[in-house]
Amino acid sequence: MPLITDVTEKQNNLERIIALLELKEQQDTRLRNITHIVSHNLRSHTANMQGLFSLLEMEEPDIVKNQYVELIRRSAVNLRETIDHLSEDLDISLFGIYKTFHGHHDSKGLGLFITRNQVESMGGRIEVESKVNNGTTSRVYLPSD
Repeated sequence: MPLITDVTEKQNNLERIIALLELKEQQDTRLRNITHIVSHNLRSHTANMQGLFSLLEMEEPDIVKNQYVELIRRSAVNLRETIDHLSEDLDISLFGIYKTFHGHHDSKGLGLFITRNQVESMGGRIEVESKVNNGTTSRVYLPSD
């Protein structure tokens, strides 16, 4: 039985795996940042469009009955729903199992995942808004009954 085992190949493989994981984390962070920026920018424009339609409806109720104006209004609503779904998809990745956002060595990455599952099992929901280099706001909604 040999007393010495060459682990060079295993160590090289481990280093490659670690490098790939680090690259994936960097790419995930960039993708999350881009998604937040795009979502925020689109949400602003969509809210402006919906606000203009509300003002138009108050000032000129007859014009809102025009089929083309209604199609444009409905498109703005659909765009807002699409952006909301994009945000939900981002939240799912944010609340993924074993996901951590800091370097604490004793973290398991279960906290947000468990929280989301518990809130949803009670019929609630979690909304997250984040701005790059500014901060994140999380809202937890639970049913009142």
